[in-house]
Amino acid sequence: METNDSIPIKPGWIWKLYLFIYFTISLGMCVVCFAPSSPATLYYQILLAFNIYFLFPYSLQVLSLILNLLTCLPVYLFVYQIDVLRPKFWRMFLLARLAAEIFGHSYEYNIIKAAWVDSPVTAANMIISYVMAVSPSYIVLGLYAFRDHLGLYEKAVTPSPKPQEAV
Repeated sequence: METNDSIPIKPGWIWKLYLFIYFTISLGMCVVCFAPSSPATLYYQILLAFNIYFLFPYSLQVLSLILNLLTCLPVYLFVYQIDVLRPKFWRMFLLARLAAEIFGHSYEYNIIKAAWVDSPVTAANMIISYVMAVSPSYIVLGLYAFRDHLGLYEKAVTPSPKPQEAV
C-alpha cells in the first residue's frame, strides 16, 4: 500500500464529502433492503412465496448492495491517494458491479415502472437522481481499473529496465 502523487485529478474536500454521502446512500440502501418491515423486503418475500426461482432476483439485489457498499473502498483509496491491488482486480470488480447494477434492481425497476405510468417526470427524476449519486463512484472505479492504460500511475506503467547484453 503506497501513496501515489501522480494522479492527475487531485481529490479535495468535495471528494471527501462525496465519500461520506455515497457511504450513507449505500448503507441506507442495505438497511432498506434488509429491514423486516420495509417495502423492499415485503416485495422479495412475496416473490419467494410464489416460487423459489425468484430467489435469483433477490440474490442479485443482495450482490448489488454488497458491491455498492464495497465500492466505498476505492472511493476512499482515491480520496486519500492510496494505490492498492492491481488494475486487473478493479476491472473485474467494475464488471461485476456493472452486471449487478443492471440486473440486480428488480424492486427499483418495478417502482420506477409504476411511477412512470403515474408521472413520467417523477420516474425520470428518480432515475436521474440515482445516476447522479453513483456516477462519481464509477468514475473512480474506472480510474483504478484502467490506470495502467490511461497512464495515471507512473509506477504502475513504468517497465523495469532490461539488462544489456554483452557484445
